[in-house]
Amino acid sequence: MQAIELQANIDEKRQIHLQVPQDWPCQNVKVIVLLEEQENIVNKKRSFGQFHG
Repeated sequence: MQAIELQANIDEKRQIHLQVPQDWPCQNVKVIVLLEEQENIVNKKRSFGQFHG
């Protein structure tokens, strides 16, 4: 397994667009999104499936 760290912005449509190196093959991958903690974010309860696309 190979890992790469990319920077991304979540746009107003709540979408992320990523571009990987040209030499990477076209295939399914796993993407992990890490949100940096901010003091002014209100903690909301999360429900199963809320991020279903």
